[in-house]
Amino acid sequence: MRIAIAALLLAGCVGTVSGDGTDGGGAHDGRLPPPPPPPPGDALYDLGALPGELEIQWPALPETSREVTVRTAAELTEAASQPGTRIRVEGSFSERAYVRASNIDIEVAEGMRLGSLMIERANGRVRVRGGQWTEIELQVPAQFHPSEEWRPEWLVHDVVIDGVSVDAPDSAFLIRGRRVAILNSYAHAARYSMWCGETDDFQSEDIIVANVIFESDGPESTLRLVQVLRSVTVDSRLSNGNKHNYRVHGRSDLNFAARNTLVTTGVMLGTLPGDALERVWFNDNVLHHTSPSLLVPDPDIGRFESLDNTIYSDVVGCWLCGTPPSSWRAENNQILPYQPPP
Repeated sequence: MRIAIAALLLAGCVGTVSGDGTDGGGAHDGRLPPPPPPPPGDALYDLGALPGELEIQWPALPETSREVTVRTAAELTEAASQPGTRIRVEGSFSERAYVRASNIDIEVAEGMRLGSLMIERANGRVRVRGGQWTEIELQVPAQFHPSEEWRPEWLVHDVVIDGVSVDAPDSAFLIRGRRVAILNSYAHAARYSMWCGETDDFQSEDIIVANVIFESDGPESTLRLVQVLRSVTVDSRLSNGNKHNYRVHGRSDLNFAARNTLVTTGVMLGTLPGDALERVWFNDNVLHHTSPSLLVPDPDIGRFESLDNTIYSDVVGCWLCGTPPSSWRAENNQILPYQPPP
């Protein structure tokens, strides 16, 4: 585990509720769809060995030609409405700010406490570094007035969130998009630390979570992936007061989790109506487990690999209970007497 972000633990930020996708921005009826997104960028973190069939794509970074310093949410929104802008945030505020253009690079000065941030639909090549936020959201790829419409080309794409801290009165990261990486960050959330979903019948793609600490109070799971094609979750610490720490649902494929520490609760993969999971890997993780449910995998998962996990639990006596399907592989998983997490 390469977590070195304990200094990000904080409290007391003022929050706002998440948006419902009606905040404007992006493409509208009568406009041509946006051009194809840029090619994916270089790796920003060593993810370690991945399955050969999992060819994860990194976000492309923003390209900027102007620099602006801002101190308020309104100034940040104005600057982030001009494509190709590098923005230095040197003030604290509690209001919501918006990204309404592509090629936006936001860097927050140390010690700034901010409200929420919405990256509006169809925009891409956005990077956010630093800051103590109350929520970061990638807008749903939909409009709801005058009628409801969902479009895959409205997905936000190529987003890097690096070194941020979020103390959320509701959910911390609301993610849907293509090529999104959350790195070296901390979140405490009353509900989800990270929710990735709400994409209608299409999928989010290439979601990377690495070297984070996510803490959720328990009404909902810590990290939940719905309708995701290709994800990597590594070197992170997930904790929850009640619900499962790591969940994958919807029509999802090529989801990989390794070298993580899960505290209190376990894992759910599928099992809900409409779920259809193909390939899932959960390897080399450590669980300090005290809740009634440890591992709940849908028996219809196409291929599930679970190797070298260590579970400290006095509650559950088996990791993959019963006889797994022949297409699954479960080896070297051990349950030991409970030990609290370090």
